[in-house]
Amino acid sequence: MKTASDIHLNPAAPTSLPPADLRRILEEKDHLLADQEVRLSNQEAELAKQQALLKAREALIAEQQKLLRLLEEQLRLARLRRFGSSSEKRPFQGELFD
Repeated sequence: MKTASDIHLNPAAPTSLPPADLRRILEEKDHLLADQEVRLSNQEAELAKQQALLKAREALIAEQQKLLRLLEEQLRLARLRRFGSSSEKRPFQGELFD
């Protein structure tokens, strides 16, 4: 019995295949199309999952960048308080260590 891949039809030439062969070929084609649709659906679902994961990671990165900027600013202010000029200077302190 011939399969669809064994039969090479020339679309311009008339065919004289028996109806049973034509039905089998059409059923095989329908089965292949259904399999392809399932694979495509699975790929689309996987792509949607990956896109959701990517969005979650982008949100996490944005949150971490925001936290990093906040911590850098806190560090800058702490250094300024520790090593910067003090606002509690007294007029006589300039002469204290001369």
